[in-house]
Amino acid sequence: SSVLNDPGTNRTIKVASHTDNATVYGISSNFTIVQWIEMNNPVGGETLYVGDPIAIQWQKHGTVGSVNLTFSNDSVAFTTFNNGTNDSYNLSESGTFNWTVPDEMGASTQFRASSEVYAGVNTTTTSITIKGRITVTEPGGVTENIQASQPAAVRWTYLGSKIDKVNITYSTDGSNWNVIKNNVTVS
Repeated sequence: SSVLNDPGTNRTIKVASHTDNATVYGISSNFTIVQWIEMNNPVGGETLYVGDPIAIQWQKHGTVGSVNLTFSNDSVAFTTFNNGTNDSYNLSESGTFNWTVPDEMGASTQFRASSEVYAGVNTTTTSITIKGRITVTEPGGVTENIQASQPAAVRWTYLGSKIDKVNITYSTDGSNWNVIKNNVTVS
């Protein structure tokens, strides 16, 4: 059974006999029911890629009020999201915030959903990794032929400002990679 949506102190539970509930029962010690916010996506441990869309989702439990969404790249300083109309994103209900992963790569990104009414009501994900993305554009497909022992163009696009050098390799089986050139400066 779940506890009612009745946050407060000095709450108790009584369990009584179905046939003799007046004299056969037990009562719990006093406890507190607290409101809370559950982060459904992301929860932590995920790897996100620069430029990809992500649906940030949360669920309110109890009387929480408006929810303020923030994120941090260092697990210390949290910044409000920008929803395109103002500097923060506040919602009165549980929900989803669609966001594009920014070019802020690292392994310590966290998301937090906080009540704007109750200072202690918040939840923070564990660390999430944000990585850049490289897409090879040339050679570009199974119908393209590259002549053996002849120069061939290798082109790519990338998202992520921390990608400054790349290694170019090739494979005949998709598992074992042979070096064409290492430490190629991205321009």
